Formats: sequence, C-alpha cells, structure tokens
Amino acid sequence: MQNKFKNKKFGYDQYWKMYYSLVDIDNSESKYISVIKARSLDFAKRILESKILESKNCLQIKNIQGYMFHRDFLNKDGSFLSIEDWENIRNCSFPNENNFLFKYHIEHLSVFEVKQKNEYKLKNLA
Repeated sequence: MQNKFKNKKFGYDQYWKMYYSLVDIDNSESKYISVIKARSLDFAKRILESKILESKNCLQIKNIQGYMFHRDFLNKDGSFLSIEDWENIRNCSFPNENNFLFKYHIEHLSVFEVKQKNEYKLKNLA
C-alpha cells in the first residue's frame, strides 16, 4: 500500500513517518524518526532536509525513508491507530507553530547485540 502513496501528490497535507540518519561533526552517526506534514513524500524529504541542515551541529543527513500514516496503518503491536495516536501524530509533526522538529532517537544495536537477542528469542520458543 505504501508504494502507491510514495509517488502521489495529495491535494492536502498528509503525515509522513520519516526515518533518517544524521552524521555529526565528530563523524558519529545516529538514527532518528520524525513526523513531517506535507502533500507528498518528496516534499516531506525536502522539508526534513532543510530543517536539519539549518542546525550547525549536523554535517549530513542520510538514508531518508518515509511512510505515510493512513487509516489502515498498524502499530508495532499490530493494532490500528487510535484517536489518541492520531492526536499525538498531529501534535509532534513538523512544520508547527514553534518551528520545532521532534526527533525520536533510535538505538543502534551492534551485530553482537542483535545475535544475543535472536538467541534469547529462540531459547524462549522451545
């Protein structure tokens, strides 16, 4: 379903869940999620890039991926978005009246940590 949204330009703003990586001045890379309000995915990417590059402590933005929130969008637990979820999405979206970009930091797991988690899951299945 996301494929048909990615190339479409809507007549009104949509909310886009944007995943991206930031490279800081010290060459460390961090992964984030933000919500952007825009009429298309391409425009959402441009809005995100321009806001991130306004700050002087970030050298580069990489690996931008976007997914549109819609009525059949599923949470991690497999449930649909509630009215409260939609309100939170709307409240944390950029652009907003304070011109503030909310960035949710995603922890980066090492290969060893991923292996440990997978082994733990396999043990609990048996």
